[in-house]
Amino acid sequence: MDAALSDRPARFYVAALALITAAGILVRVAAARGDLWLDEIWSLQTLEKLSRADEIFYGVSQDNNHFLNSLWLWCVGPQPAPLVARILSVALGAAAIPLAAEIARRAGGAAAGVCAALLFAFGYAFVLYGSEARGYAGLILAALVAIFALDRHAENPRDRRPLVMFGAAAFLGALFHLTMVFAVFALSLAAFARFHAQTRDARAAMRFALPLAGAGTLGLAPAGACVVASILYTHKMQTGDQHAFAFERLAAGLASAARIVFGLPFVWSDATALILALIVIAAALALLPAPRRVFFAVAILAAPSLAVFLQLPNLHIPRFHLVSAVAAALAVAEGLGALFARSRPAARVGALAVLAACLAGDGAQLRHLLLFGRGQPAAAVAAMSAAGPALYDSNGRPETIRVVRYYAGLAGADLRPADFSSPAAWCAAPPQWFVRAQDPEDRAPSPPILALGAPDCAKTYEKRQFFPSAEISGAKWTLYRLQ
Repeated sequence: MDAALSDRPARFYVAALALITAAGILVRVAAARGDLWLDEIWSLQTLEKLSRADEIFYGVSQDNNHFLNSLWLWCVGPQPAPLVARILSVALGAAAIPLAAEIARRAGGAAAGVCAALLFAFGYAFVLYGSEARGYAGLILAALVAIFALDRHAENPRDRRPLVMFGAAAFLGALFHLTMVFAVFALSLAAFARFHAQTRDARAAMRFALPLAGAGTLGLAPAGACVVASILYTHKMQTGDQHAFAFERLAAGLASAARIVFGLPFVWSDATALILALIVIAAALALLPAPRRVFFAVAILAAPSLAVFLQLPNLHIPRFHLVSAVAAALAVAEGLGALFARSRPAARVGALAVLAACLAGDGAQLRHLLLFGRGQPAAAVAAMSAAGPALYDSNGRPETIRVVRYYAGLAGADLRPADFSSPAAWCAAPPQWFVRAQDPEDRAPSPPILALGAPDCAKTYEKRQFFPSAEISGAKWTLYRLQ
């Protein structure tokens, strides 16, 4: 603890941080309950084909293989309890809380540290990804470590230890998820912009940023080598659904990221969510010193700008914008801390109102996560198999089959997908059940009756049960029974 915090204020800060972190851990443990969802199950089923753990790093060529998360899943077995499968992410997500607080405190004081702790402890994005068996919790923590190392490097550019820390963050972050590449790019560029804003010397800024970029690139190399080795070993690269680049998809992804970071209602339009988030971020940046303001502005904008330049697919998915989300949350925390540090009561009231609004919105989103989880496929499988062996079909056929197969295996249920190889095959053995799968954000109501099947033998299916899901991860299922 440095001289900025002493005696009673220091003790209050430490106590507050410990309390917030403990509450954040409890929320993550609670959110880690409930059924595994598609991508977690996909990761487990991918490991079934491997004979040794080292094959994770060269024998699986698909984008759902988050190396270190897959290694953890290998260790806990093919059918782990949900909390066991997710406990690594819970631990990494919990570690992000005090680290985010320390970054903000060192830059903006104790109030900024407390604000950062609250946003990272209860922000829906950080709880969601910090409580599911995927690599995003590790990515978030690695991005924070990289920012912490960058700040330390700025304090003493001659000290090489922050460069080692930055490279280690890139190394581990990329092994958790390859979008760490965007973090290294964004933070290296932001480091240059920050030092240039401070010194107005481009050459000095380059000398400051290049060692970071070099350390980060070196850290990324092993994960890149694993990807290349996987492609060479398997002669393919398997990916999930790919949606081509479009500015509309980018806007939708950034709006979703804004919703889950700042607690904005999902019923708000993308434009409304984006505009309000930009206003809050811009106001926070305006309260920061110029070098810090420039640093966060570049860190937030660099990754989406690179995605536009590369015309990357799937930018409507908010988890692909986590680098910007981490930087935005830290910027707002430091901006709120600057308001709390002012002597005018109106400034503090305004900061408290913004913080309370974010936490209230996050609380509403977390309530859905704790109530509904990431869907309820185990209950749906139990309902379909209650009367014995059955056939089923779904509009989300490959994904639904994968999930049903997993939970049917756990329950010992005999559920098989209907044969759609020809109209005659479907007519001869129509499925007793139909699963209507929807994305969590799809709010279209399920009709009470569906007419399905081949034209010559269309069947009527009646709605029986609805299984909701929280936002972002998972799927909502509606079960229909052959009438």
